[in-house]
Amino acid sequence: MMPKCLLILLVVLVFRAVTGLKLPTNTSAVEPGYECFNQTSCTTLENSFCSDDKKCTCEKGYVPWNERCVPAIGTKCDYEDCKLNNTICEDGTCQCVYDFVALSDVECVRVSEHGEKCEDDIQCSCKNFDTCDIEEPYTDVFCAEKKCSCHENYHYVPGKYICVKSAQKIGDNCTVTDNCLPIKNTECIDDQCSCPEKNFVEQDQCFGGIGATCDIFGEDCKVNNSRCGFSGCECFDEFVELSVKECVPIKKRGEDCLIDEQCSCEKNGKCYLSETYKNLICSKTNNVCSCSEGFHYIPEQDSCVHSAAAIDDSCTHNYNCLLLSNTHCKQSKCQCIENYFNYKGQCRQGLNSPCVENSHCSAVLYSQCINNECQCNDNYVPISTGICAAIASYKEPCQFQEQCRNNRTLMVPYEELVCNGTCSCSNGFHYVDDKKACVKSSTAVGGNCSLNDHCGRLTNTFCWENKCSCLEYHYQREEQCVRGIGARCSGNCEATNSICGSTGRCICSPGHIFATEDRCVPIIELGGNCEMDDQCSCLHQKCDLEQPHRDLVCSSGTCGCPANYHFSPKSKFCIYTAKGKKYFACSRTMIDQRFVPGIGEQCSTDENCVQLPFTECNNNKCMCKPNYFSSEGKCKIGLNANCNSTNHCSAVEHTECRNYKCKCTELFVERSTELCVPVSSFGGDCEVVEQCTSQTSNATCEAPTDGANKVCRCGTGQHYHATGCFLTRTLDERCDSDSECFVTSKYDSVACIENKCVCVEGFEKVNGTFCGTWRGQCSRLCTVSFPHGGCQVCRLGTIIPGTAGMA
Repeated sequence: MMPKCLLILLVVLVFRAVTGLKLPTNTSAVEPGYECFNQTSCTTLENSFCSDDKKCTCEKGYVPWNERCVPAIGTKCDYEDCKLNNTICEDGTCQCVYDFVALSDVECVRVSEHGEKCEDDIQCSCKNFDTCDIEEPYTDVFCAEKKCSCHENYHYVPGKYICVKSAQKIGDNCTVTDNCLPIKNTECIDDQCSCPEKNFVEQDQCFGGIGATCDIFGEDCKVNNSRCGFSGCECFDEFVELSVKECVPIKKRGEDCLIDEQCSCEKNGKCYLSETYKNLICSKTNNVCSCSEGFHYIPEQDSCVHSAAAIDDSCTHNYNCLLLSNTHCKQSKCQCIENYFNYKGQCRQGLNSPCVENSHCSAVLYSQCINNECQCNDNYVPISTGICAAIASYKEPCQFQEQCRNNRTLMVPYEELVCNGTCSCSNGFHYVDDKKACVKSSTAVGGNCSLNDHCGRLTNTFCWENKCSCLEYHYQREEQCVRGIGARCSGNCEATNSICGSTGRCICSPGHIFATEDRCVPIIELGGNCEMDDQCSCLHQKCDLEQPHRDLVCSSGTCGCPANYHFSPKSKFCIYTAKGKKYFACSRTMIDQRFVPGIGEQCSTDENCVQLPFTECNNNKCMCKPNYFSSEGKCKIGLNANCNSTNHCSAVEHTECRNYKCKCTELFVERSTELCVPVSSFGGDCEVVEQCTSQTSNATCEAPTDGANKVCRCGTGQHYHATGCFLTRTLDERCDSDSECFVTSKYDSVACIENKCVCVEGFEKVNGTFCGTWRGQCSRLCTVSFPHGGCQVCRLGTIIPGTAGMA
């Protein structure tokens, strides 16, 4: 039997011999026009069939494209089926893309504008590509002589992409205004091409009349004595509108007139000057202009302006507010002038306004006339032009922030009290009574600080090396600093084995001796257990014994004599075992069987120092009390110590007894407990800052350059003003007082207003540190007609450059 593959080959050879057609050797390569002998031969070519002439042919609605059969224009499709140039599958049908139309089922061409080249009418018609139902009087654009055109006696309507029959002259019939486009300035009115409102006919043309729209750079306005203004055609300044096509001159008093608008009222022959100054009416009985109701006359302007009836009524100029005393036009409202305020519908004198007697300031409660100016009473602060409020202290009620400020300048890091119903500190801050201010609170022993006040909420602490530390004679126990040995007391003392002594300081209990600030240890006899030598001391005091004697020592936890010494029960000290002297001597005086130390020598209680005047036991040494100083082995009265006469203060030069305290005399300041130094003015030589601050607040004592002498001067970021140094704030920066505002112009040209450095009225900002004055003299309002110009008002004190002398 013949193999199947040989049988197929034989059939192919016979077919080719009989038909002469070439069959594809690879069925995947079938394309339109390829030879076939049955439908099966074309199955790999989608949308095709084997035609009678034995070729693979595209089905109806499909066309050959790039070896494929693709949908023709107008054939149903799926996404991306449409492959012909400038086609797209939209609404399930292959269509031309936007701005193209179909010339055939295989070609889309670009739509042509009126006057552009074309091949077929369809390129010129129906710009929106929808089915067009063009109704009379419109017709479609068509292709004539390869150009998109309208029929004879028709014209193209831009934007509508269609043609319409053309009217030839005014009065021709029309159905729509588009018919009238060839005739300038016409509309279709009552089925005729006519001039619209505000236009008139002249020489078979429409021209813009008074009020008609116009081109400011063209010649649309044909009325004599008219021009194109911002609102359309208008009469010249010296003319008024009589009709849409006529401007008549303004007449003076006594001259003939046709309409009220011609009547003059002494100046410029007008009853109105502008939109702002209109509302003059012309009286037919006496030919005089007068103001309408709600307006008042301004002689300088020869015009009537709107009269504001109450404060805060709208305005465009100060003239509108003229009938309201002490007002001006500000931010388009009639408002009180500077230093006046609205009091029961009237502008009354407020704070900082000039006065002669207290009654002039009566509108402001708690104010009076001081130095010819309305000011708040003592202990009151200004809140606004019309309000004085009582100064409030810490924890006192308040309504305004200013009540808590006290009008002071605070140095960093202190902050003002804030008003939260009462004057209080911000969160995380606490009040410092002697500063009358708030400072940031450190919350724990060991917390950061730069001033003692930062540690104010922590008992028995001070700021040491930028950390809140326990005071002298105090020690930290858990999160607190408690009293140790030597601390002042009035009751119990926290240190182990301590009591509050008769001098008001914590001391060791009887039979105990100082070990550390937080504890005392018992005094031990010979042979007792110990932990330090002091527990075994001679006569329970620290003594310097001469040879051959020694005090008891703590050795191996037991009180005993040193090597080669033995204890004497009678004398209570250790004696050298070898031959020698048997006596001891103390370096301090023995009084009533007690040893008395000198200044700087060791002690355990204030009682040890009682024989030395003005001393106390401080850090286990007899030291001078506060406000006393050591000199020649004695403690002498120093600055701030109590006194009854100046003689008591004689140990320090340049002192006197004032208010029962030793103080530096006039022109001297305290440098230390034992020294008064002369004061120094700003710029003067100094050694310490105290010499400067008594005359100049916030000043420093520094050398201006390396190697120079120290002088009183302001620190970095400060400037000198009046009698002190203040933080330097330039224009527009935040400030707390006028003194902080620094300008290189006059100091009275700047002020701190609403916490911002600004130039005062009469001055304007030139740069960050200069307020300049307005120059020149103010010209009266312009009355000259400037082409294409508008009327503007100069600032007070200025004129428009180049207009001096114009009338």
